[in-house]
Amino acid sequence: IDPDFIFVRPLTTVLDGAKDAFGWDGVQRPEKVVKGVIAAQRWPMAWMTHSQAPWASSITDHPDGMTQGEVLTWVCSGSKTGDSGCDGATQEEVSFYHSTGVPYLAHRADWDEKLLDNWVNITERLHQVYHGYYVDMWSWTMTSLHLRMRQLAVTDLMLRDPHVRQRSYGELEKWAEIDETAADPCKDPMNEVLADPKIPNFIHYCQPNAAFNKYWFDSMGDHGPHVLQRCDATAEDPHLRQLVAGQVNKSDSRWVFLNCVERRMFAAALMKTCAGRPAAKAVE
Repeated sequence: IDPDFIFVRPLTTVLDGAKDAFGWDGVQRPEKVVKGVIAAQRWPMAWMTHSQAPWASSITDHPDGMTQGEVLTWVCSGSKTGDSGCDGATQEEVSFYHSTGVPYLAHRADWDEKLLDNWVNITERLHQVYHGYYVDMWSWTMTSLHLRMRQLAVTDLMLRDPHVRQRSYGELEKWAEIDETAADPCKDPMNEVLADPKIPNFIHYCQPNAAFNKYWFDSMGDHGPHVLQRCDATAEDPHLRQLVAGQVNKSDSRWVFLNCVERRMFAAALMKTCAGRPAAKAVE
């Protein structure tokens, strides 16, 4: 998972969303994570459309005069003539089974025996020919391709964007239970807001907006320590003030759910880590 994840409900090996995964019609769909099975959240990395550039078109550097195919094989295997599932991978194959993002779920034996080392090595080589934000995600895609391990790309593991869609596949996140809940995510007890056992397992608070922005609390730049370490901050602290009183887009119930749950969980963490000190009192 990413560090900006909130656990909403327990994660098990059972893959409830398997029935909605694309490309598995007529094939035995995995029902749980066992050795040889990888599951992940569907993510718009690559998709099937006539106007979409080939999945690896963003890899533009060709060291030592290698062709595009040789570059892909070298990134995946360490040799431009190595044996790799990346060689000749089709747009359909990548879009159905490898267009994924965190969380990545696999059996411990698969992590230990092949996934981790290959992912690290592929990431190091990919850095030499690809210069983009999603290098770790593309290297994960290439790892599963290289090992010829199709991923079960599901939509019910994580919520991050209320309206993210992938052409021809529809919505990439499972919001149905959120749409149907009668609980007020900004006011009702959290055990009522998150009562539905079919709500996805994680909230990924990576989408900055006016109501909640993880960079309010960052320890980078001139912000100083992370807000959870600034227990003497008062209600006048601009970031704490935004956490308590930032505007929520009331016209969109999905954004209301996402932002209010994020803010309330972050405030609860702050009250626990800074108990009895000014920062905790500021967000009570």
